[in-house]
Amino acid sequence: MTKKNEKKSIKIPRTEVVYYRMLITLTVLITVIFSIVSLTDTAEGYNNFLLNVAPKTAIISAIVCVPLLVFFIICKARKIDEKNWVISSSYLLLVAIWVTSVFGLYGFLSSKTSMAYIVVTAALYFVYYLFDREFFVYSLYSALGAAALLSINSASQTEHIISAVAAFVLTGVVLYFVFSKGKKPSKAGKKLAKNMVKEIKPAPFLVSAAVLVLGTVLSFFFAGVSFYSLVVLFAVYLIFTIVNTVKMM
Repeated sequence: MTKKNEKKSIKIPRTEVVYYRMLITLTVLITVIFSIVSLTDTAEGYNNFLLNVAPKTAIISAIVCVPLLVFFIICKARKIDEKNWVISSSYLLLVAIWVTSVFGLYGFLSSKTSMAYIVVTAALYFVYYLFDREFFVYSLYSALGAAALLSINSASQTEHIISAVAAFVLTGVVLYFVFSKGKKPSKAGKKLAKNMVKEIKPAPFLVSAAVLVLGTVLSFFFAGVSFYSLVVLFAVYLIFTIVNTVKMM
């Protein structure tokens, strides 16, 4: 009985687990940003980082992902309860994948886009824990929509069309999920619906969808429209973020 009680007393409350994870995530985020900024502050340093540091770091991180994936599979197979683990197998794997993607994509994206990717993906992690699942899905949709508009703003004609199609498909999928509200979805949809609130408020999705679709269509006829649509999309997201924050108080 004593051993059981000792084991129970060691368990960390879920709220503290989330707090520590967010603290660790913030530390990793600052470390990655500081490392990239300090190593690319000169032209020579940037070239060295682009050709040597980023690819090698991505490869090492990808290799690290393999044992972490095995560890994750073992934990799931043995049905180990990791709810109260500050550093769980899924968290370790997620961080390793994120680091791999950050350094792996660095050579394919501009410096500003890479930095935006780092900040936005980390922000989505915080949103996942701080807000309800509905707002997380809305945040993910807004981030992908912003990426599509950003791509349209600086793309060739072919890339413009591909980005526009991606924006339309993304909007269609999200709006279908919002209005179906988990009715007759696929197995994956049912699983996701369990983690969502019972009733999804369509207003944020509809407003952002209207901005994204309108901006995408008009960008074919007027130069610079995608940039202004991006600004409006960000403003809309900011408003709904404030509304959701106030509701939580």
